[in-house]
Amino acid sequence: MSAFDVDAISLDSLHQRASAKWRAYEPDVIPAWVAEMDFPLAESIAAALHDAIDRSDVGYRWIGELPDALASFADATWGWNINPEHVIVLPDVLTSIAQAILLLTAPGDGVVVNTPVYPPFFSTVRDICGRELVDVPLLRDPSGHYELDLEGLAAAFARPEVTAYLLCSPHNPTGL
Repeated sequence: MSAFDVDAISLDSLHQRASAKWRAYEPDVIPAWVAEMDFPLAESIAAALHDAIDRSDVGYRWIGELPDALASFADATWGWNINPEHVIVLPDVLTSIAQAILLLTAPGDGVVVNTPVYPPFFSTVRDICGRELVDVPLLRDPSGHYELDLEGLAAAFARPEVTAYLLCSPHNPTGL
């Protein structure tokens, strides 16, 4: 991994970008509402993108070896044994969360979240999946450190209608 100078990126250069992150609000607003990289791409990623563009290879990608690559990576990194035939590729985290909730819970079931949390989780659980949002807020000590409310979680999990826990890890926005 190569290092780069984070001070080399100026706010003025970021405001020249075309993404919604930098265009949705006036320049006096620092947009922290979307998880979008502001630092330079890794050289290997930029090279792969340039290579694909140079070959006009910009169509929809077939998943190909991705399930096998994930299984190998998970085994080498965490010792997990993943069957590549059980890997499903989805376009983004919210679609993945919605599919998991829809498959593992029933309409009206409770899904626990810990606020503060990434705001789209609310609409995903309630509006897209039709599940009850059960909030167990994180605890914050006087120094500003957040931690899980284990007693609150135990009480929520004791409710018969609660069948899922949407754990945001690392926690957005607290970093817990």
